[in-house]
Amino acid sequence: RSLQKFRDSLFHAPGRELEMRMLWRESLATACCARLLAQAMNFDAPLLTGGGLLHRLSEVLALRSLADAEFRSGQRLLGPVMQELAAARDEALVSRAIREWTLTDPLRDLLLQWRLDHTASSSSEVAKVLAVAQLLGFEHVQAGRSTPFAPEAACAELHFPMPVLEQVRANSTGLELLLLRAAAPMGPTSIVPNRPAATAEVALQPA
Repeated sequence: RSLQKFRDSLFHAPGRELEMRMLWRESLATACCARLLAQAMNFDAPLLTGGGLLHRLSEVLALRSLADAEFRSGQRLLGPVMQELAAARDEALVSRAIREWTLTDPLRDLLLQWRLDHTASSSSEVAKVLAVAQLLGFEHVQAGRSTPFAPEAACAELHFPMPVLEQVRANSTGLELLLLRAAAPMGPTSIVPNRPAATAEVALQPA
């Protein structure tokens, strides 16, 4: 229930449900893979799970802004207009959200670092784990579009143990069921613009 409440409060863009559903699926898959990686490598699992849920925050907030602009104008925006709107609002929205939401300091730092460069050699180890989790999550929900062996290449570049990948893949067999359960139709809800109903850590705790 808390996970669905988190989804309904943040991943909500009337008129752009298909795009938002894909962002939600990838975010949830990344969060699950991040938790499995954290457990296998002795990292902070709640922190990485929260980072996985919010790693596409810029796209989520841009899509919400786009849906709001389309609602106000009564027109569906396409092409350069849509891209310009997303680019213009992205940075301010995300920076404000990360700093103003009730997030833990480690989660806030992780998201800010993710936005800068999550694969650089200067990145923290936890940001690198999130980068691998994102590739695994994308591989799961977008198998036809993901680059073959991208997680393996990332692990090699980041000097992570390869057996961890197979362990995570073996332990994620129930992920599709979770994605289906979490994809229940979004009901009417009162939305506070650009603010989730709960922090990522709270949203992921068992109902």
